[in-house]
Amino acid sequence: MAHRDFPVDITFTLDPYRSLYDEIKEEIDNCCKYGEDNGLMLSTPEDCTLEGTPDTSRYEGVCKLSMDRCCKEVLQKKNECDFGVNFTLTSMQSCDELNDTAQMCCHECRRGREFISHEPEICATELPTGNKSDHLLSGNAFRKCCEVILFFSRFLKLFATIDLI
Repeated sequence: MAHRDFPVDITFTLDPYRSLYDEIKEEIDNCCKYGEDNGLMLSTPEDCTLEGTPDTSRYEGVCKLSMDRCCKEVLQKKNECDFGVNFTLTSMQSCDELNDTAQMCCHECRRGREFISHEPEICATELPTGNKSDHLLSGNAFRKCCEVILFFSRFLKLFATIDLI
């Protein structure tokens, strides 16, 4: 049987100018984004066991691992952000003692509370955009706190107009 020598840098790819490493890195990034997007809508880490993969996935096993890890990470950040929001709404203490994500959301919630006294319409216009989970979480924290304060201020105004016997 004849022995054949193959080039050392064989890559199995459709694009001869891209390496297998680049393809797998792109796959991991896309699947991670897919997992993060789903994690923002879920409640528990058990929910992160997502069925299927993005349509573009060529490496299903790698993709599922990436989706699961990123989903759980963003879900953890979401829970920390909710803690920061609740901390702000129930406490006058400084946000500085909280962890990074909770602190970021605490500061954004405070910003939302302050905006409402100057520009109530800002709650509806300052909506989170983008694709980074931190940006979306901080934008949601701002909007949530702005809306809570707006709701209570309207409630108090309504309550003040009621004649009590």
